[in-house]
Amino acid sequence: MVIAGVADLLSDRLDQLVFIDAYVPDDGDSCWSLTSDRFRELFIAGARADGRWVEVPEGLGPRARPHPLASFVQSIRLGDNPGRAPGQTFISGGAWPGSPFVTLAERLRNDSNWRFHEIPVGHNIARRDPHGLAAVLSTLPPDCA
Repeated sequence: MVIAGVADLLSDRLDQLVFIDAYVPDDGDSCWSLTSDRFRELFIAGARADGRWVEVPEGLGPRARPHPLASFVQSIRLGDNPGRAPGQTFISGGAWPGSPFVTLAERLRNDSNWRFHEIPVGHNIARRDPHGLAAVLSTLPPDCA
């Protein structure tokens, strides 16, 4: 969500926008609206302690931190930025169990406006296959204009 918002504001300063096993929002979308029922349940369960902060799920690295529940439900507002659109790349982690990105990945795989790569190691590609991710990123053109 964050990179989509930044790209909306700064597209004329970007060459490439890379979504790594992530939601790709349109105007008005939120993480909540784009995710699966399973993940909505996980978000709610993670916020049971105080209703505001979603606790870090078990098994994540020591640097992972809780997120405000509001960050999952807040809609993104994207405008009609007249700047040059950056190239768009989606890197899929594959069809890992419970992935909310499978349908999105299949749609983008066949969309000529997107570069599509798959590194089938699950969601945390940077942690599970940093060399594979670096190899894919190194193939992206420096200027997609």
